[in-house]
Formats: sequence, C-alpha cells, structure tokens
Amino acid sequence: MDMIFPARKVSIVIKSFLFSAYLIFLLHIAIDVRFLLLNITTGLIVLFYIAANDSRRLFLNRFLILYLIIYFNIFLSFAFGINVRDMIFIFQLLCLYIVFYYYPLSDDGFLSFINVSYSIYLFFSLLVYYGEINPFSYGTEGTTNWFDLTNNVYYNYFVSKIGNMFFFLHDKTFVGADGSTSSIDSFSALVIVSNSLISKKKITKYIFVLIPFIILVSTFRLTPVVGIFAGLTFLIIPNKFKSIYSKLIIVFASTFWLLPYIFRDNHLVLFTLNSFTHSRASIWINYIDEILKSPVQNILFGMRGEIPFIQMGSLTFSQPHSSYLRMFLSFGGIMYLAFTSFLFYLSKRLKYNHRLGAVFITILVLAIVNNDILYNRNIVYIITVFFLFSRIENRKYIPI
Repeated sequence: MDMIFPARKVSIVIKSFLFSAYLIFLLHIAIDVRFLLLNITTGLIVLFYIAANDSRRLFLNRFLILYLIIYFNIFLSFAFGINVRDMIFIFQLLCLYIVFYYYPLSDDGFLSFINVSYSIYLFFSLLVYYGEINPFSYGTEGTTNWFDLTNNVYYNYFVSKIGNMFFFLHDKTFVGADGSTSSIDSFSALVIVSNSLISKKKITKYIFVLIPFIILVSTFRLTPVVGIFAGLTFLIIPNKFKSIYSKLIIVFASTFWLLPYIFRDNHLVLFTLNSFTHSRASIWINYIDEILKSPVQNILFGMRGEIPFIQMGSLTFSQPHSSYLRMFLSFGGIMYLAFTSFLFYLSKRLKYNHRLGAVFITILVLAIVNNDILYNRNIVYIITVFFLFSRIENRKYIPI
C-alpha cells in the first residue's frame, strides 16, 4: 500500500488515537453530547488521514456491511431512544476496524500499548485503594466494591501456610481505579497472557507477568484464573481439537447468561451458579425478566436507552455484570447474532496462530462475568480484539 506520509508519522497518529481513546475512558470526561462530539471529531481526523493515504480503498465493498450496521444502529438510536455511550461505542468500533485494517500494530507495538495502559491504570488504582483519590465514577456516584479479608478463606490459607505475602494490603481486597475488583483482575489477566505468550523481551515479560499476577491474586477472585486457564488450555490441546474447542468456548460464553434463567427453579444449580459467578446469576435472571417484559422491538434491536436498574433486596444494580448480556440489552438479538458470527470468524482464523488464539479465548471467558470487556468502559479489550483481527488478516503492519 502506498502512503503519502512516512510510516513514523502514521505510527504517531495511530498511537495518539489509541491512547486518546484510552485516556478518555480513564479520566472520564462527562458522558454527554460534548463527549460524543469529542469522539466523533477524533475518529473523523483518523479516517481523513487514512483516506488521504489511500482514498480509493477506503470505500471497498468489504466495508459496506460494516457501514450499514453502524448507520442502522445510529438510526435505531434516534428512533427508539439515544444512549450516548452506546453511540460512542458504535463509532469507536468503526474507527478501530478501519484503523487496524489499514495500519495494524506489530506485536511489540500492541504490547507497548497494553503495558503502558496497564501501568497508568495501576497507578490510579493504587491511589484509589489507599484513599488518596475517590474511585472513578463513570457518570454515577463513585463507590468502592471491595471485600473484607478477615474471613476470606484464600487469604487466611496463604497467611497460615506461606506468611503474610500481602503486606501491601490493608483489610480489604485490592480494587481498580473505578473501585471494583473485577476491573483490575480482568485487566491483569489480559496483561499476563499477552506478555507471557507474545513478548520476546525477557525483562519486559517478567515485569508485566509478575506485577499483574501479584495484583490479580490480591483481588482473591477466581474468574481471571479461569480465563487464563481456558486460554492456556487452547495452547496445549492437539491442533485437530483447537477449532472445536474455540467454537465450544464461544457458544458457552455467549449463552452462559441464559443458564440461571433456565434453572431458576432448581435451587441447587442456582446456588452453584451464584457461587461461581459471584452472585451474578441472580442479577442475570432479573435482567432477562426485563427483556421478556419489553416490546418485541427491544428484543430485536435493543433497549436503545439507559440500561434499567434492577432492585434485589436492599441492593440496586445498574448493569448486568456480563459483557454478553450487556450487548444483548443495548443492541438486541440481531446485532448479537452478528457479533457472535464475527467471533466464530476470528476463531476459525486464530487456530493457525496458537498464541494469539489463547489471548482471544481468555478475553471470551473474562467477558462472561465482566460488564466492561466488550464495551467502551475500558477500550483496551476491544483494541485487543481488533489487533487479533488485523493479525489474522495478514496485513503488513507498521513499525511502532
């Protein structure tokens, strides 16, 4: 591909776009029309830059379906109710798809982005954990969703058998910058898998495997461990089973939120599901009830407004705690089927690159009980998915 600008300048533009998207998430500019305009302006600059490099290929047929999906969703948002964050997410998908198609990152460039982003996030997480700043609120009142260590079985076991290796913790589990354990443990798992499987620099690999591992363990949650285990399993199983394994993971991950509703009258199964999902199973049941009470248009095209609040006893939930259910609520069954089809396409191609396939599987499993993996609360995960897409397309990457 001929470029009218040097690769070095292109790399600066692409990295600036990725980090601006990340910092917007991290620093939480107000979620209103100004936020939407800022994202649109940033995206248009990037698209214009790409068009200036290769305008003839910008509107290839391969982009036609994506354009139709994007503008179809924008139309639905205006027709059935506007959720600004959802519109931002749709536009970001368009920008990232085109950016990574034209200028995919090298492995080193991707790891550089992941590791620097994690370092920034960890810095703010430490400030939140030690009470120096309030948790980032993302439009709601900032709260800290941590748990006591006094009666934690895993913590007491480690202390009794190994000693107090968690000397840096006070009496609560470690949390991320938004005050949640699930945000920092999932991010840590992604960094661990990415660096351990992709990084070729030993010192960098050791640093960004060891530190995230310590942080992950400090949350005392099993979900990220399961995600890492699922990814590494893909790496070690025989090649002839990799395609079947990845497809089973996609089916399992994208439908798991339905299981609690199916077994809602079986108290033993429901108790087990709640135990393994940190009580998310009961939340999913309530959200599915909301879906079934909705008009048909909401089931097909999404609720197209703010996700409804769910009341469970004295607790109120403003999110479903599952990326898959969150996507279904926001964009409906048609888009959900299109999204899962894209996942199947990725899995079909990633079986030829086992290390990237393991990263892909890890993300799929993490998204089961985390609301922010496949959304724009932390855009790092979406950027990772598009990085994987660009690598399986065998595009010539730019040096960063």
